[in-house]
Amino acid sequence: MLFWRGLGGPELTPEFRFDPERRWRADFAHVESRTLIEIEGGIFLAGGGRHNRASGFAADAEKYLEAMKPVELEAQ
Repeated sequence: MLFWRGLGGPELTPEFRFDPERRWRADFAHVESRTLIEIEGGIFLAGGGRHNRASGFAADAEKYLEAMKPVELEAQ
């Protein structure tokens, strides 16, 4: 985030919930442009971390595919 701010990036919403039914959240979102940002981690953890285990990787893939689905936006 420090790098992002240093480059003058727009304000991001942390822990943005994009699926209330599944309670999935993205690490960050730029709501105006409808952009979700996920930071993958854990590759240097003993055991590889959640993102590098088969079950965690599969769950992340499902989440990313769901996040790409078009949604209807309500008029404000």
